[in-house]
Amino acid sequence: MPSNLQKLEVLLIPALITAGTCDPNEVLPLLEDALKVRAFLQLERFLVWVHDNNHRVGRDNFRSVWARWRARDLDSAGGNSWV
Repeated sequence: MPSNLQKLEVLLIPALITAGTCDPNEVLPLLEDALKVRAFLQLERFLVWVHDNNHRVGRDNFRSVWARWRARDLDSAGGNSWV
């Protein structure tokens, strides 16, 4: 059974390709119907961090960028983490 991270990756990568950017204002509208509120909010925080820090995210590095963000965001994500 796929993990929540795998499910998120399957949804996010095509949305990033379609949007052509990591800008949350462009990507999130493509995903809002596919995600539950907690996952949506966590993904929003991730994309803001990616966009604000000029990180690149794609199929090849999604998991490593996610891990860096999670390590940095662990305190603020708290018990509301979906992934």
